[in-house]
Amino acid sequence: MLRHLLDSLSRPQVVIRGSNPDWLRALGPGAAVWRRLGPYSVVHATKLGVPPTWRKRFVIPLFEHHTRTMPRPCWALIPSPEAIHVFKEKDGFLDYAKAQGLADYLPEHYEIAAPRFPAVLKRTNLNAGDGIVVVESAEELARRLGEKPWADNPVLLQEVILGEAEEVAHLVCVGGRIRWWAAFAYPLESPREIRKVSQTSEMVRVGLGAEDIAVFERFLLPVGFDGPAAVNYKRRADGRVAIFEFNARFGGSLMRPQHIDDLEAALRVVLAEAKWQEAAR
Repeated sequence: MLRHLLDSLSRPQVVIRGSNPDWLRALGPGAAVWRRLGPYSVVHATKLGVPPTWRKRFVIPLFEHHTRTMPRPCWALIPSPEAIHVFKEKDGFLDYAKAQGLADYLPEHYEIAAPRFPAVLKRTNLNAGDGIVVVESAEELARRLGEKPWADNPVLLQEVILGEAEEVAHLVCVGGRIRWWAAFAYPLESPREIRKVSQTSEMVRVGLGAEDIAVFERFLLPVGFDGPAAVNYKRRADGRVAIFEFNARFGGSLMRPQHIDDLEAALRVVLAEAKWQEAAR
């Protein structure tokens, strides 16, 4: 019994920072993936934090804002605040893509004062597919801009990308280089459908070519991106990606039980490549 206690106390600690029921089922204490990964002591950190420890401590924040409140010092593979800022807001992401000469890999953006139709109207500070709708005319655009959730909020207008599926690439990166990936496609009911995260359509595993990897790294390298990321995109008729957004965190579909093999592989890279994070000053 004493040996068991000493063994338990000597295990490296993994702290999961953040709260989301689905994600905690996949990543939290007692989750099946940790039985595959070896002798870690996994705990869940609330806003009150966790007690100090003498063990090696890894931290895995669930969402971008949890990187600001995670316990430090620790070992973690996380993006810098600057990298998070680049990808967080849809309009800021557009500015970044233009500055890096990468705007061709995004849907074309239209000025509100000079729109083309059909077009996609997006509120820029929402996620999960909320605040996104296809508009067909100037009259509909004017009406939508006076309604919730778009009225008095930042918006953008962009090209409709047609496609039978929307794809997501889950990545783990070190210094902007992709060390691991898995990609899936969500079949759509129509080529113009806007996928909602709440939709539960069955995913199909798809591949990424060397050109796809090179394009993603062109977005990631300038900010030296560390950690998990999820890229949502459709493919144009010629196969090129049209990127809707980068999320500087794990993607939600990786938390589904059927993807435990991929989650395990991603976590192995996150833990192996974790970097020392100094205590906040």
